[in-house]
Amino acid sequence: MENNVFLGFSEVDITPSFNVQTIGFNRKDNLSRGILHRLSAQISLWHSKDGTCCLVAIDHIGFSCQEANLLGDEIGNKLGISRDKVMLCFSHTHSAPNVTIEPEYFHFLCEQVLLGVSEAEKSIAPIKAVWGMTKADIGVNR
Repeated sequence: MENNVFLGFSEVDITPSFNVQTIGFNRKDNLSRGILHRLSAQISLWHSKDGTCCLVAIDHIGFSCQEANLLGDEIGNKLGISRDKVMLCFSHTHSAPNVTIEPEYFHFLCEQVLLGVSEAEKSIAPIKAVWGMTKADIGVNR
């Protein structure tokens, strides 16, 4: 069937195992002090007759263009697609490691995301999607 769409998904832990400089707020010392909530990255792969694309949601405030391009290129190389078929989005957490000054963490994050891409590839399965609209009387406050 030429109209089939296939989806693969995985989630990987990207919580650092060492103290790191955080980004997203400012205090005199931005060094992490333990873990309240773990950080993760979720990877979805979409295949159709038109090609493959990848969406990665990362618990982070955001990367510089250079860092995002590096990760996008690595994902693209792994999947045999161009960087423009890879989308990175960020949860905008204000307690993530500062990848610009923590290159060891950035390397770890990239490895984990690439592991997640491999896991997502293994879970590829056909999907069906539908769209609908309805009116609801609950929760209307404007």
